[in-house]
Amino acid sequence: MGKINYSISARVVNIAERTVAAKNGTLDSFVPEVKYYATAQQQEYLSLDDFAQHISEHHSKYGKGDIYCIITEAVSCLREKLLEGCKISLGDLGEFSVTISSKGADYYNEFTAQKISSVNVRWIPGSKFKNLIDDANFELVESRKAAAATMKAMREGYPTRPASEEDASAQQGGSSSSEGSGSSTSGSGTSGSGTQGGENTGGTTEEGGDSGMGD
Repeated sequence: MGKINYSISARVVNIAERTVAAKNGTLDSFVPEVKYYATAQQQEYLSLDDFAQHISEHHSKYGKGDIYCIITEAVSCLREKLLEGCKISLGDLGEFSVTISSKGADYYNEFTAQKISSVNVRWIPGSKFKNLIDDANFELVESRKAAAATMKAMREGYPTRPASEEDASAQQGGSSSSEGSGSSTSGSGTSGSGTQGGENTGGTTEEGGDSGMGD
């Protein structure tokens, strides 16, 4: 049996008193009465495609494509029959019918269909959906908002390399490269002999350094 994740949230329960205090201008002296309630946290979102796949793998002789088509057609036909004013029973799933909302008319003979503002679907759960608590297991988790705040705090707390160390590392890398180039050129100049060779070596080193930097 699976489990239902839930978090705990605080709610002000004396809302009516707060409204009165706001109207009377005494909101500063209002003392909220807070109680704590459970809020369900969904673990996963299943699309119609995912749900059809689940059904096909749940001891069903029908494939995912067949189940997908059946559900799609069932939705289309359910809507069609509801718009015809039918009340439809889907067994353990429950019964479906329509309700309407409308604006009021001052007199009976002034009411027309134009005052109907919405048509909604009413679902009366079947026996397997009236109350799931007998088969439910529960686990306390953080709310999505609290979990996001925790992750943000963790990310901000991760150590990062100081900018001064990054600059020092970059400078050290550049210095090592220059020294390597100079050493190679100096080694080439050292093959000369005598004082004049030493002078040429100095000139060659500068030229080699400049040439290396140009490349």
